[in-house]
Amino acid sequence: MVHIEFPPENTSQKSDEYLRLVKTGVIDTISIGFDPHKAEPLPRAGGGVRFTNWSLLEIFSSLCRRS
Repeated sequence: MVHIEFPPENTSQKSDEYLRLVKTGVIDTISIGFDPHKAEPLPRAGGGVRFTNWSLLEIFSSLCRRS
């Protein structure tokens, strides 16, 4: 789960455009690239890790058509 905050309306045309696309569901997928610094194992069968400290490198939004 991720929480993304947009700047106040009319801060920039680009941010206003992206916010409208997110609100209308045109953009419904967000992907990030990050550099992990710390992780801890998840206490469940099958394993996995939770990253507890990381640096954001990039954020990418994409348009995904639903079937």
